[in-house]
Amino acid sequence: MKKLTCTIAIPTCYGGKSLQSTIRSIRRSRQCGSFSIVVRADSKPISDGIKRNLSSLGVKLVENKKPGSQMYKVKQMVEHIRTDIVIITHDDVRFDQGTLAAIVKRFKDNPKVTMVGANVLAETAQSQFERIIDVGLRGTTTIGTAWRGGDNYLLANGRCLAFRTQHFKKMTVPDNIVNADAYLYFENKRLGGKFVWVKEARVFIENPKHMSEHLRQSQRFLYSSEELSQYFDTSIAREYMVPTIIQFKAILKELVTHPIHVFLYVGILAYAKLTQRRDSDARSPLWKVNISTKS
Repeated sequence: MKKLTCTIAIPTCYGGKSLQSTIRSIRRSRQCGSFSIVVRADSKPISDGIKRNLSSLGVKLVENKKPGSQMYKVKQMVEHIRTDIVIITHDDVRFDQGTLAAIVKRFKDNPKVTMVGANVLAETAQSQFERIIDVGLRGTTTIGTAWRGGDNYLLANGRCLAFRTQHFKKMTVPDNIVNADAYLYFENKRLGGKFVWVKEARVFIENPKHMSEHLRQSQRFLYSSEELSQYFDTSIAREYMVPTIIQFKAILKELVTHPIHVFLYVGILAYAKLTQRRDSDARSPLWKVNISTKS
């Protein structure tokens, strides 16, 4: 069986030190063969020093003159990618050394797999607020792995999603989609594709360090079901109905280990719902940068 070729695609509107850290972590990958890295940037100009560093890391960088959504930049990159697999990630993600190999192996082992979700974990929390937000990320993974055998939108975390390139090119993806993670999961499903979540494909992220950043993210995700009903059947809302028993077990698991953080997280979640924004900023595909995670 031939070796599968792979390209990592990173859209960015920041292009700072965190982008370099992400790429260095990818370059430390083991047992995955050769791969390419492409970056599509806009908004904030990338300095000459960072450009030189990216070039030394073997990165193909293209800068757009006008700002566009993350998905617009992703589609621009995928259009020119010729490898078997494309892995889409962000500029503030740290890859474990075995992640690329685990993703490629899953595609190689099962030709029917068209989309792979990575195991997204939080970096060690540095503040109480980050520890509270950790509850949501852990809980989402606990629920996602217990629901429908792991085949659900909760495990399609956009911080790291992989596709067979030709399958992705068949997808119809609006440039202005706000909740691209869930959209890509349901579009893959609509086309008859197979999604799998790979526990061994670990990537690490920093949670928002400020309430305003977390609320901005939460309110966008709360809009997800409403947004996707515009593109898919209105019954899409049923796809968001997690069985109560699974939710209960996930909450109980967190209560046993992090009781205070659970109650505080529930309070933050309730506040996010009460203050859910309905304006254009909350529904804009041009996400504001979370500066606190870009160090």
